[in-house]
Amino acid sequence: MKNPLLPPENTLSFYDYKPSSPATNQLIFVHGQGDFAERYQEILQPFLDRNYRCLGVDLPGHGKSPGTRGHVGTVETVSHLFRLLRKRLDPQLPTDLMGHSMGGMLCLLELCQNSKYYQKAWISSPLLCPEHKKEHLLPLLKTPLMDWFPTFRIHTGVHGDLCRHGPRKRKSPLFHQSISIAWAHEVYEIGQTLRNQLLPSSLPSIPILVTQGSSDQVCPPLFPRKYLANQAKVLYREYEGLRHEPFKDEGSEVLYADLNAFLDGNLTK
Repeated sequence: MKNPLLPPENTLSFYDYKPSSPATNQLIFVHGQGDFAERYQEILQPFLDRNYRCLGVDLPGHGKSPGTRGHVGTVETVSHLFRLLRKRLDPQLPTDLMGHSMGGMLCLLELCQNSKYYQKAWISSPLLCPEHKKEHLLPLLKTPLMDWFPTFRIHTGVHGDLCRHGPRKRKSPLFHQSISIAWAHEVYEIGQTLRNQLLPSSLPSIPILVTQGSSDQVCPPLFPRKYLANQAKVLYREYEGLRHEPFKDEGSEVLYADLNAFLDGNLTK
C-alpha cells in the first residue's frame, strides 16, 4: 500500500557510499534541516576507511528529493524513511546510526524506538530544543493557518557564519533556509517527547558519541549537556570555540581524532 505521507520511493534521492574493500559494517546517516545528504561523503570518511557502507537519503523537501522545500512531512514519514533505509541494507551486517542537527534529533528518536537494529551511533550537534529563542513562532503553529496551509514556509535563521569559522566554498543551491509550519510543529513535538519522556528512560545502552561545538548558537550545548552528557553509555565531547558544524570547522581534527578512537573502541569518558 502506498504511503500518502511520503513521495514514491523511486523519486527519493538515495546516497550509497561503499568502501574500497567488501563492507563489514554499515551506517545510516541523516542530514539536518535545510541540508542534503550528498555532502556527507567526506565527513563519513572515517567510516569508509573502516569498511563501512554508508547509506543516506535526501529527506522530502530537501536536496534532490521532491516536495516543497523544507517540508518533510510527519513523524510517521520519518519512521517510514528509516524503514526504507534499513530495507536497503544487508541484514547480516551490523548497522550504526549518524545524524547531524535535526538529523541527530531524528536518530535519537529512532534509537529510542527501534534500538534493536543498531550497535552504536554518532550524534552531531543534536537539535533537542527547537523552540529555543524561537518562542515567538509557537503561536503561529497553533493557529488554523497550520491546518489550512501546512506547507507555508518560515525562515530557519540558520546561515553559514553560524555553522563554522573561516572562508567557505560557494554555497550549493541544494542548501535552503526554510521549514514548513506543519513540519516545524512536528519538530517541536519530537523535541518535547525526547526531553520529557524518551531520553530520561528509553535511550538504549549502546555506545553513543555526541560531538558538540561550545559556540553553537543553532543547537546550543546547554541541551546535550543536560539530557545526554551524563547518560551511562554516552561519550560526550564538546569542542571549545567550535560552532554548529564542528566536523567542518577550524580545529575539526580534534573531533576526528575522537571519532576515530570511538570507532576503534578506544574512546572513554
